[in-house]
Amino acid sequence: MKKYSYLIILFIFWSCEENSLSPTFSDIPVVEAYLQPGRILQVQIDRQLAFSSEAAYQDDEISELEVFLSVDGVQNQLTYAADGLFLDSTVLVQTGMELEFEFAFGDGIVKGATVIPSKPVDLSISASTLAIEQFDISDLASGLPEIPNPIDISWQNPHGSFYLVVVENIENNPEPTKDFGEEDPPEFVFRNEPVRGNTFQIPPRSFNYYGTHRIILFHINDDYASLYDDGESTSQNLTTPSTGIENGVGIFTGIHSDTLNLEVTN
Repeated sequence: MKKYSYLIILFIFWSCEENSLSPTFSDIPVVEAYLQPGRILQVQIDRQLAFSSEAAYQDDEISELEVFLSVDGVQNQLTYAADGLFLDSTVLVQTGMELEFEFAFGDGIVKGATVIPSKPVDLSISASTLAIEQFDISDLASGLPEIPNPIDISWQNPHGSFYLVVVENIENNPEPTKDFGEEDPPEFVFRNEPVRGNTFQIPPRSFNYYGTHRIILFHINDDYASLYDDGESTSQNLTTPSTGIENGVGIFTGIHSDTLNLEVTN
């Protein structure tokens, strides 16, 4: 999975804004882990940054931390790789795994836990192709192009779990579906906010490029979904980001996905 999260930036931003309003600074680690079946166990650990010369940091060095991760009750120590990344390449994540991590930092123990959710069931799409007429602002005199029907995605969700739809154009140099004018071209990927339902509709004009798109449906846990609520926080309305990490901040969560392809043509 590509990192579509803004987690590290979010927590560092909060720390910086917090310290611009108050000299108080708490040196606690930022943990980031999205654990997906078929991938190895890995956890990213960073620390918050304080924009204050008076901030006091713990003596702990990230590279020297002893990080332990339990898989269904069996505990192993993760290996430090580089740049705050700890991993265990001998274990692959599987559906239903119960995972817990912990490590000492300062005077406390940082810990968190998650369960790997099930794969989405009966993922389907209303069409495998979508024809979109290319739009140029100079063509307005001849009228707006016809807008095709939206793309409907559906799946089973009997327990009301959270799901997240991500759409990614996988072409090397895709042709745009519209004239972007003087604006910077949009990214090749877009996503929705998490939903608890079993359907999602993608408007045709959400597709900015022609070619093959991957429609990825992620089954996510509640802690991942809560990150989107924090996106409404600003420097004028500052709130502490939600976290399930004890004595730290960040996210340690399981995800599972299924994928369909959609071809967008001119």
